[in-house]
Amino acid sequence: MPKLSKKTFIDQMNQLLIFFPNWNVDLASKTVAERWYYQFANCSDREFFKMVQTYIQLEAFNPTVAGLRKYFVSDERKRVEQVEWEKTFRKQEQAIEKERRAHV
Repeated sequence: MPKLSKKTFIDQMNQLLIFFPNWNVDLASKTVAERWYYQFANCSDREFFKMVQTYIQLEAFNPTVAGLRKYFVSDERKRVEQVEWEKTFRKQEQAIEKERRAHV
């Protein structure tokens, strides 16, 4: 399972502090920083980075855990079997559509 590095967490939280200067969160407090970190600890560095950057681009209000999570997108990769199944499914849908058009 991916784990958010503390460096990425700190870098991105600092970005939030820069772009939301009125955000009243005391990340200098170890307790506050740890609680925020553990809300996102299972994110990969890439997932957390994308989530924060998207939040910065699209939001006008100070961040919340729930607000950031709205922009979470999993980087989970599809297995080969899943990709093959999706290709087969699309081919079947196309064949059904072609058959339907032929009978109209």
